[in-house]
Amino acid sequence: MIGDNIRRLREEKGMSQSELAKKLFISDKTISSWEVNRTEPKMGMIEALCVALHCQKTDIIGGEQSMRLSPHERAVIIAYRQNASMQEAVDRILGIERVEKKNLNSG
Repeated sequence: MIGDNIRRLREEKGMSQSELAKKLFISDKTISSWEVNRTEPKMGMIEALCVALHCQKTDIIGGEQSMRLSPHERAVIIAYRQNASMQEAVDRILGIERVEKKNLNSG
């Protein structure tokens, strides 16, 4: 649920309800109400939460398309995307055949 996601994201950032409330210019009671799933933030506030918690809307709203990554996992993905030799090594380890190479070799 949205409230569970807000609590998890807030705690991952080491932030108290009061600290988050101050960033959003709302009361900590509002944060508490969201986190116990009594109420839900409106879309404009979800966007503000994303800024305050440095996350994506899907991280808050949830859904199957949302994959939660640790900061370490995010760093690995960024490094993978920026380093072609790392991509080749990781793909080899995982047994992934790169589509680009396959297409280049067949044409």
